[in-house]
Parts: sequence; structure tokens; C-alpha cells
Amino acid sequence: MRRQDAERAGQGKRKKSRYYNYYTGRKWGEPANYDLVVNTGRAPLNKIADAIIKYIDTLK
Repeated sequence: MRRQDAERAGQGKRKKSRYYNYYTGRKWGEPANYDLVVNTGRAPLNKIADAIIKYIDTLK
């Protein structure tokens, strides 16, 4: 990625962050703002999906 592209991407993230913070009163990226956070780098997506479905089924 070129430096200019990286800087432009960073500006977009900052804009999103300010917008989110302003309109929700919450902090962008704060884990407590999410119902579910999954590290998709630790397992294949199909296994993650199966585990989520299995968990939901136990709540019923």
C-alpha cells in the first residue's frame, strides 16, 4: 500500500470514529459496544458459524 493510500484510509477511519462517537455517545472500537466479537483468524468461518449456532440453540 502506498503511503498516500494509507494516509487516506486513516483519515476515513478517523471520520467514522468521530461520527460514531458523536451520534452514539459511545467510543468507537470499544469492545463493550458489541454483542459479539469473534477473532476469525483463529478458526475457519464455518466452524465459528457452527459454534455460534450451537450456542444459540442452547439458549432456546
